[in-house]
Amino acid sequence: MEIQEFAQRVLFATSLEEKLAAAPEQLTDSTPGKPMDAPGGPGRPVELRLLTGGERAPFPADPRLVDEEQRGILLHFFANHELLATELMALVLLKFPDAPKAFRRGIVRTLHEEQQHTRWYLRRMKECGVRFGEFSLNRFFWDAIAPMETPLDYVTRLSLTFEQANLDYSRHYAEVMRQAGDSATARILDQIHRDEIGHVGYGLRWFRKWKESGTGDWDAYRNRLRFPLSPSRGKGNVPFNAESRRRAGLDELFIREIEIFSRSKGRTPFVHWFCAEAEGEMARGLDGSGFTPRAEVRAITLDLEIPAALLAHRDDLALLRRSPSAEHRRRLHDHGLPLPDIEILGADGLPPTDGLLRERRLRGFRPWAWSPGSADVLGPLAANLPRPAPVETFWNEAVRSLFSKVTGHDLLTRLLSETDTASETWAEAAGVVCRSIGEFQAATPGFGGRHPWLVAKAPFGAAGQQNHRFPASDPSRATAWATRILKVQGAVIVQPWRERVLDFSVHYDRGAEGIRRRGFVHLANDRRGQFQAATVIPKFCHGMNPEVARFLMGDGRGSTGALSLYDQVLPNLLETRLATAEYEGPIGIDAFVFRDGSGSLRLLPLVEMNPRFTMGRLALELHGKIAPGHSLRLELIHRAAAMRSGAANLPEWAERRWKDDPARIDHRRRLCGGTLCLNDPVEARHVLAVARVAKDSRQLLNA
Repeated sequence: MEIQEFAQRVLFATSLEEKLAAAPEQLTDSTPGKPMDAPGGPGRPVELRLLTGGERAPFPADPRLVDEEQRGILLHFFANHELLATELMALVLLKFPDAPKAFRRGIVRTLHEEQQHTRWYLRRMKECGVRFGEFSLNRFFWDAIAPMETPLDYVTRLSLTFEQANLDYSRHYAEVMRQAGDSATARILDQIHRDEIGHVGYGLRWFRKWKESGTGDWDAYRNRLRFPLSPSRGKGNVPFNAESRRRAGLDELFIREIEIFSRSKGRTPFVHWFCAEAEGEMARGLDGSGFTPRAEVRAITLDLEIPAALLAHRDDLALLRRSPSAEHRRRLHDHGLPLPDIEILGADGLPPTDGLLRERRLRGFRPWAWSPGSADVLGPLAANLPRPAPVETFWNEAVRSLFSKVTGHDLLTRLLSETDTASETWAEAAGVVCRSIGEFQAATPGFGGRHPWLVAKAPFGAAGQQNHRFPASDPSRATAWATRILKVQGAVIVQPWRERVLDFSVHYDRGAEGIRRRGFVHLANDRRGQFQAATVIPKFCHGMNPEVARFLMGDGRGSTGALSLYDQVLPNLLETRLATAEYEGPIGIDAFVFRDGSGSLRLLPLVEMNPRFTMGRLALELHGKIAPGHSLRLELIHRAAAMRSGAANLPEWAERRWKDDPARIDHRRRLCGGTLCLNDPVEARHVLAVARVAKDSRQLLNA
């Protein structure tokens, strides 16, 4: 029998018996025929045809596999994959008759083993009481591999992707079956695992023979795959099996890179983008014309874009200016904080025109903040959204106005008028908006000499960087500053300077269904009100000064605590304001507790409204990724502070901290203690973002 005849029988037979019948011992290849186009699907019995609909059983979770029927359902998934592999191997023989004879003979040997695997699964599945075809059969393998244009596509997609992933699945489920007492299925999976090592090795040898000369295995493999395939498909959603990959011949670089690689296997991604200079840009107007970030701000942006990328789900995508080192990606991965898929911007600061991102469907945008720069970077991708829309939908004057502290002042005034009867005191606490230097000079006497220090704030400025503290007795010391801000931004807000008892932030998301609160975060700010650290603990008031805790939470005997206004009162005000701008996304509210002139605790419930991500929100998201019941502190270590501590530079500071307080993980590979640098100390120039984790929240709150 000719190889061509055998392959046609396997591919087009409509009975399993004929499709899985072994080939004669002597197959010839003297008339391989002409290249054949791939059909829409393989020949199948009616009940086994590949369908997009039908009843589909959920993939059984490990604990459920003690039940024999569930084991049968698992084998149903595996049998379909093995049968598809058999058929695709027949297709490659028919599609590429001019491929090297040695390659074709190897395909025939591998096809024979795939037939055996299918028969083993079918027999064991029947013993478990499950009939093949009882559930719908997924056609993804066929759709991903059948369009192959060369034999190199075949070995890249099947051998090095789907069969490589089975190195993880076959070994993992063999052990699961042994633990469930199913030695018969475990033996089948053990043999399939040994065969898959050979299959991957076979594909790797031909891949190396055909790939572009001078290109490493990993780069050649990643570049050869086309969406929806990616290296994520080359590993299982089970423990990673590095040893079997070594036995198949994959090199250490390839193994390390695929282990930490992340890209969605089906979920349409959100695109994340970090822009530390957003408020500086928008201070110049809607298009940010004339704005040039300071060199220090550009360096800080590079330092913090990796920590900001950890806001993303592992199936999302982050746009970065520079590629993180493999060592740092590995460090984050090993501590339970894998980075998402990454695309590096081009020299023009935009997504490359020939990049994968330009071709992918996107779920939405999640920039750190909307700004002129965010609109420039993300605008070219807006056509890939489910509902293509111009970038003006996301960045416009209405959205820009939300960032202004004038808007925050208006919300604070409304909030205080609804929640406190001491209207004169609270009107003073809210401060005044000045739109000329004359109004600014006249504002100081209005505070009646009750506050020795005042603070003037620019409408656009992040993390206290555009705040100016000055003595109430000498406003002339702030006149030059106010003149400059008024010229560029058109307003200045003047408020009393309060000595804080507690700084914190409250975080919300606004989506199609309205506003949802995400949590509370402790903040540590310096004397100027600039951000230093954010701490998240399982119970916000745990370990707090009892007097402050009672003030915030109530006494438990019917007294309403100050935090109650963040349940409905503030969200209702926010919803009204945000809906006007049609804004959807994150919202952070900074607030603080202070003592008034009588010594009583008071709450300034809204110091700033940030319609964007913040370091406090990043800390909240990171807290969800560490060991349950633990607390997390995110702090920024600036180069000057590191040197004051005796370190020569940021890498030396990090090395000392790792030595004194090394990061630790639990059995689920989640951070459960110690210190972890979220950006690479070797590459950092101005600032390190450092996560500290502890079981006892007091260790972090009192740091």
